[in-house]
Amino acid sequence: MCGLFAIFLNRPLTERDIAIGRRGTERLAHRGPDGQGEWFDRERGVFLGHRRLAIVDLSDDSAQPMQRGRLTLTYNGEIYNFRELRHDLQQLGQAFTTSGDTEVLLQGWQQWGEGLLDRIDGMLAFALWDGDAGHLAVDAFGEKPLFIAEAPDGVYVSSELAPLVDLLGLTPELPDEQLTAFLCLGYLPPPAAGWKGVSRLAPASRTTIRSGRVVAKQTYWQTPPVALPRGDLRRATEVELDVIEEVLAESISRRLQGDVPACIFLSSGLDSPLIAALARKMGGTPHCLTVAYADGVDESGDAAMIARHLGLPHDKVESTDTPGRDGLDTMLASFRQPIDNAVLVAIEQMCLAARGAGYKMGLTGSGADEIFYGYGKYRFFFQSRHIYETPQFLRLALGAVLRPVSGLHSRLRIFSEIFAVRDDEAYLAWKNTGAIDLMRRLPNFSEWSARLFGSYEPLAVASRQFELADVLPMHQLTCFDLGSMRASFELRTPFLSRKLCDVIAGLDWRGCLAASSKDIVRRLLRRHLPDRLIDRPKIGFSFPINRMLAPLDQPRLPQLDPKVVELGWARRNDPAWYRFALRLAVADVFLSQATAEK
Repeated sequence: MCGLFAIFLNRPLTERDIAIGRRGTERLAHRGPDGQGEWFDRERGVFLGHRRLAIVDLSDDSAQPMQRGRLTLTYNGEIYNFRELRHDLQQLGQAFTTSGDTEVLLQGWQQWGEGLLDRIDGMLAFALWDGDAGHLAVDAFGEKPLFIAEAPDGVYVSSELAPLVDLLGLTPELPDEQLTAFLCLGYLPPPAAGWKGVSRLAPASRTTIRSGRVVAKQTYWQTPPVALPRGDLRRATEVELDVIEEVLAESISRRLQGDVPACIFLSSGLDSPLIAALARKMGGTPHCLTVAYADGVDESGDAAMIARHLGLPHDKVESTDTPGRDGLDTMLASFRQPIDNAVLVAIEQMCLAARGAGYKMGLTGSGADEIFYGYGKYRFFFQSRHIYETPQFLRLALGAVLRPVSGLHSRLRIFSEIFAVRDDEAYLAWKNTGAIDLMRRLPNFSEWSARLFGSYEPLAVASRQFELADVLPMHQLTCFDLGSMRASFELRTPFLSRKLCDVIAGLDWRGCLAASSKDIVRRLLRRHLPDRLIDRPKIGFSFPINRMLAPLDQPRLPQLDPKVVELGWARRNDPAWYRFALRLAVADVFLSQATAEK
């Protein structure tokens, strides 16, 4: 992984423009400590900057920006199937002078144009100049971010928001509907980025720039639709499990390739043990690491037993940092936009610990919950489907009757808070348990909610599709990218494979949820591990949100009904309300700091 900064102007470059390009590139040094490069065309108004984290082909031959003919490329990420693509290109007469994937991307674009994007298995974000136009693209799942600032004199592009904000003097922008979306979801849905004139490329999208203007935006892939069979539900057969294991094993094998030491981040859950098990089945002996956090989160004992059973080397590494009161400032300094995911701090600690142990890249189980219907909410929606299928007006009417007495019985309260809502509110009511009444008082809530969720049915499938296409890249993978890059470390995600996603989409989704959450992963894992190492709760990442909120005053958000802020903040010590209170604080601090920096 690396960092890129690019400029495409509608006029020739000045010395000041080149200086901005160089400073923007330098501010991404943490993403690429192994090298820095630049290329520019004064007359055409183009600057391409690059910071390198060398993982494949460590020689200077693969340094960037890289040129081949009229094409010049600055690129962040990894193409896992680059060897197969290089073979295909060689069969077409292309010759190569490096052993890395950057040259494959360049010559693949020269051969196939944008059609190359459909052939790639990988995570990437790039800026390419073909002599006449600039081309930007990001990977299918949005693992590698790319931000675009459109100014009167042209377009500025960066792997992170911070260089754009700091160098261009941008104005914070959080209009009512974006503020409502953030307070409900915990992130800004694309293309919003929290700054005027700035957007984030959505997953699986590409953009064309001519004469300093964005002239085209296209999506080259979408999350495959899920089959909605009728009749009796059907769990995956053993033959189908064989296919899934084969596809996942191929993905793991590709993501273990590199020219630097690699590890598997091993927890005591299901996802990373399956990665380790399949890596071992293929004859590999990757080193497994488990990070013990200073706040007491330690899965190393159980993880060590899993590694021992598989015959894989395992080490426990300790993080000595304790997340505390500076957590909110750390989050905002990294994100430079409103996001409530404090896991960023844990990811950074995990990657710093791995770097300290001598590793430069590692595999994680991220994305498995979305691919395999692993979250508890999906199974809850499936098990409660008959209630959700009840006409909306009946649920609302019953809720109105029960709400006055719901405080007397927990089941009545759950019904009134989760089921007695509009169809388009069902997902948000679960995600923000107990807060839906307060959220209805947010600006433009009803219109936004109806537009975003109005056509989703059945709810278990709709929520999974939404989280795979939107929540995962914007909320979770953003943390993985920024947290790992702050540690100059590359994270790879075997479960985020288009081929795997296609295979799962063809199964009966009900069969994925009927027996248990993540039924397929459990059944695959039982082929490699005994039950005693599988049937145990996963601890996962945690973050002391209450410690982060403790020193803060009540947020001031003039856009909101004061009662919403007052009530939401008053309940901040209730674990069910931590997240909403954190979002209020994040929005307030973001707007206050951003305005003060102007």
